[in-house]
Amino acid sequence: MNKALIMAFLASLLIFSQGCSTASKSGDNATVTEEVQYNGQCALGVAHGDCNVKGESRWKVVYKHKVYYFASEDKKDQFMANLDTNIKKANGAWQKHLGTK
Repeated sequence: MNKALIMAFLASLLIFSQGCSTASKSGDNATVTEEVQYNGQCALGVAHGDCNVKGESRWKVVYKHKVYYFASEDKKDQFMANLDTNIKKANGAWQKHLGTK
């Protein structure tokens, strides 16, 4: 391979890896364009009406510029299996929760 082709490949790989890392994991803090949902509570717990289960950043998911935290990897996987339905359930439960505080 010639040097220019190798350099182009490495540059593409670097750009791709940076994009992937910010899309799935952006560290413990959300970026300016990301909004933490449910005050950091476990999104699956909220979807099931339990708004008092703390989520952890190691099991977070960023979806459409919104950050969802989970209490465990299993809870994250369950939430992701039916993502849109669970988001709708959690949004409704969270609004109800906020109204009762």
